[in-house]
Amino acid sequence: MKGDELVEGKLDWKGRTALKYKHGGFRASMLILGTFAFENLATLALAVNLITYFIAFLHFQVADAANHLTNFMGTSYILSILMALLADTLVGRFRITLISALLELMGFTLLTIQASMPKLKPPPCNLLDPTATCEEISGGNKALLFVGLYMLACGSGGLKAGLPTHGADQFEENDPKEAKQMSSFFNLLLLALCLGGAISLTLLVWIQDNKGWDWGFGVSTIAIFLSIILFAQTMDRSVISPSFKIPPASLAILPVIFLIFLIPIYDRLVVPFLRRLTGIPTGVTHLQRIGVGLILSAISMAVAAILEVKRKGVARDHGLLEAIPQVQALPISIFWLSFQYFIFGIADMFTYVGLLEFFYSEAPKALKSFSTSFLWTSMALGYFLSTILVKIVNSATKKSTRSGGWLVGNNLNTNHLNLFYWLLSIMSLINFVVYLFVAKRYKYRVQISTSPTNVNYYHSNEIEQKSNAL
Repeated sequence: MKGDELVEGKLDWKGRTALKYKHGGFRASMLILGTFAFENLATLALAVNLITYFIAFLHFQVADAANHLTNFMGTSYILSILMALLADTLVGRFRITLISALLELMGFTLLTIQASMPKLKPPPCNLLDPTATCEEISGGNKALLFVGLYMLACGSGGLKAGLPTHGADQFEENDPKEAKQMSSFFNLLLLALCLGGAISLTLLVWIQDNKGWDWGFGVSTIAIFLSIILFAQTMDRSVISPSFKIPPASLAILPVIFLIFLIPIYDRLVVPFLRRLTGIPTGVTHLQRIGVGLILSAISMAVAAILEVKRKGVARDHGLLEAIPQVQALPISIFWLSFQYFIFGIADMFTYVGLLEFFYSEAPKALKSFSTSFLWTSMALGYFLSTILVKIVNSATKKSTRSGGWLVGNNLNTNHLNLFYWLLSIMSLINFVVYLFVAKRYKYRVQISTSPTNVNYYHSNEIEQKSNAL
């Protein structure tokens, strides 16, 4: 009977062998995409705006606030590799995802409680008053903050480890039709992140800044709760007007908006066109896609350096080099940033999805979560290394600049951010050259279908013939 066809190597949530026409497929993967969108809605605004909460309401020093933020973000990404190992060896991807979502829910709940109760925070203080002595959060309240944050980090790491691979598991790699759907799933995964992020970086940031952090954390808690409900369904099968101002934390919405439009175009128009040219269902190989993203990242940093020179030129022409940006804004449209964000968004579309597809398709079945977590681990290392790079740059340029370093001080008009962007661009180019050297020598693993009529498109000989560039 058609509906009783078993899927080799696939299980349902109760541990029974999955049935091809009952379990998995595109519908189940859509629910997982929705779960990922809600999770990103809950967490992205926190990532870009948490430093404001640390300084304005918990009264951390700027340097301490920045370190706490990068440590939190780095931990959430680095834990994904541990969670992935647990998912692949002991707990399973479904269970690790559910446990992680509950951990994230508890973390947000603790943060919501703390933000809504004055006794759990330092007394209010005017940071703009130079005579004010602001009491920093301490003792049990500080412990509560970090317990909530790192429960959230554990949960976020587990969701990053479990959700992408669990979603891809809904498709059979050896079925040509489902192999194409799986490729689309990874593109849609990034689209789901962007849709959740778009709401997070606009509505949720506005709530945090205008209604209070208790409301902001509360909305995030609700979003995570909804993501759990949605995931459970898989068990069975001055822009508008002069008065309008964009919160700084919402600037990250620009690449997200570009990606929301670019991903469907790439998946529905570009990939089919490239597929006809190359004969590869994904249009290009995973390594080629990653390479395109890396070179675009270098270009985006170069564009950022050029635009920073223009921005400082505007400040110089209007005599605003010493002005405080928060008090006196420069007469330049914020949408000049759209150039670099547009390129950076395209780079993300190629690199992010290419890495996920590559790690998933090249890993053995028992280690797919562990393999895809390498993406999150590399991002974690980026967060940790960013702090080190800034310190090294400031130390090396201390004597050669009047400000005491390229990035010393809080006034962007008097430091040398443009030179730092050029440094990042050069480092990205070097990274691309090293990547080319390694990728040229990589051989794709052979994946032969269990069906006598189908051979998986990742057969190494076919790909090597069609992608001499990498």
